[in-house]
Amino acid sequence: MKGSFWKNNIKNLKKDNKKRRIQQKVKVSHMKIEKNVFNVLKSVVTDNEKKQQQILQELKDISQEPIEECKILLDANIIKDIFFAHVDAGARLKNYLEKKPLWGNDLLFLTLDRVITEFKNMMKYKFAEEFDYAQICGQLSSLGRFQDDKLDTRAEYAHRAKELCKSEKYIGRNEKPLSLVDCYLLEYAIEHSCKLVTCDKGLINATKKEIRLRSPNRELTGATSPAVFCPNRT
Repeated sequence: MKGSFWKNNIKNLKKDNKKRRIQQKVKVSHMKIEKNVFNVLKSVVTDNEKKQQQILQELKDISQEPIEECKILLDANIIKDIFFAHVDAGARLKNYLEKKPLWGNDLLFLTLDRVITEFKNMMKYKFAEEFDYAQICGQLSSLGRFQDDKLDTRAEYAHRAKELCKSEKYIGRNEKPLSLVDCYLLEYAIEHSCKLVTCDKGLINATKKEIRLRSPNRELTGATSPAVFCPNRT
């Protein structure tokens, strides 16, 4: 009986040891599985974080890309039309620009201080109406972002304008040679890559010709290229 007890006890010990070994293997196997799952999840999270960082960086890069600024240069007669509501030149101008998607949405309306002075004189002597400088700029600001630029008579474009005016190369309004102010506008538009806005056919033709002469191989359809147009034309 005693020998039988020891035999049974040894069997039980072996059985328990085997059971513990199996349990240990199962535990180790579970730990490996959990570790693998953790590594996979960690990898997925890391990949997602990298993708999110990449997307954020792309968005940041896009936001930092320079926006093309389209400069809209106004002459005195366009300014006059803007001041008379029945003409609604502002609406015509915006309608014209909306049909030119390549010019972008970042528009800057501008003119030269000499042009504002010319407009003031025109209104005073032809229409007996007086406007001050700030009032004119305020009205033009209704178009959008607006800037009045002081003419730099020492600049190269100003010298070219004076020479062009003296040459009487082009005929403008009323079959007269382009005025000095018109020549300033023409040269400024080319120098600073503006879209010159005028209804003067002579100034339009002169500006187009000078642009072609000076930039024969240049693409002139973009937002930052010089051009000239009349918003009243359909």
